[in-house]
Parts: sequence; structure tokens; C-alpha cells
Amino acid sequence: MIGTRLLFMGLESMPQVSGSGSGRVVAAANNAIPPLWLLAFSVDDLQLLPLDDGRSYPVLMTDKSLAVQRLEQLQLLMASFIGDDGLRLLQSWLRYLQGLPDPLFAIETYELWITMDDPERLAQQVSNQLRTLQSLEQLPPPERLEKLQQADLHFGISDQISLCGYGWG
Repeated sequence: MIGTRLLFMGLESMPQVSGSGSGRVVAAANNAIPPLWLLAFSVDDLQLLPLDDGRSYPVLMTDKSLAVQRLEQLQLLMASFIGDDGLRLLQSWLRYLQGLPDPLFAIETYELWITMDDPERLAQQVSNQLRTLQSLEQLPPPERLEKLQQADLHFGISDQISLCGYGWG
């Protein structure tokens, strides 16, 4: 399988259609959205970006201030899943995002979406993952890990690239 690239982008404005707006890549990943990226977003940030052919693909977009706030709030909760090394990585990721000048952040999923057997499933999968992350605080601690695994969120991964992508920091 050829690797698919996912991009974490810094944006100046919200794009209205695919390819509109100006932005820059601030991190990249292959084949899956890194779980630490998802911590910066909520299910309300999931949008479908229209293409010229009438189809739409999922994109996550949020204000930098909200992304930073979410990451700050989730640090302690996530510590039990990601261990000391993962927590240091999350804190480095947070500092990196705080230092960026961009007012908006987005996760560009087009390459992953277009290579899926059922591309429409990606939006549902990402939505489920975000809902799981949002519900963790309400769950008893013993149930949290099981919920993360059911949503295909693997924070126990030991390598930095799988957790948080590459090309940043």
C-alpha cells in the first residue's frame, strides 16, 4: 500500500471549498491521524469540504485558542494512557502549537479519504473518535482505555511519529 499523507495545517482563514484559503503545513503524518492531533479538536470542528465533482471529504478546523485550551485541559487525563514519554511529547506538541502565528488549525484528510474502500466512512470514524475523547472525563477510569481501543485510538504507541506525526518542533 502506498503511504497516504495527512497534514496538520496552520491557516489564515477558513476555506470554503477545497483548495481555497491560504495555509501552511506545520506537521505531517502517514496512513492515520495521530491521536495527539485529535486532542486539539472537538466533534463540532468536523466539516465536509466540497470538491468540484460534488463529493465532500472530512476536514477538521478550529481556532488556535480552542485547540490550545483543549490540549491544556486534557494533559492530566491523558497522562495515564501515554506515560511519561508521551506526556512530554504532548507538552512539546502543545508548546509548538502555542508558538505558531496561525489563528486557525486544520487536519487535511484528502489523501486518506480518497484511498479508502469506503471514503464516506472516514467522517464517521473521525466523529466517533472525537466523541470518545470528549466523553473520557465522564467515564470511570477502568472504562477509559477500553473506550479508546474501541474507537481505534491507540495512545499506548511508543513511537513519536505514530502519536504526533513528523516535521514539527
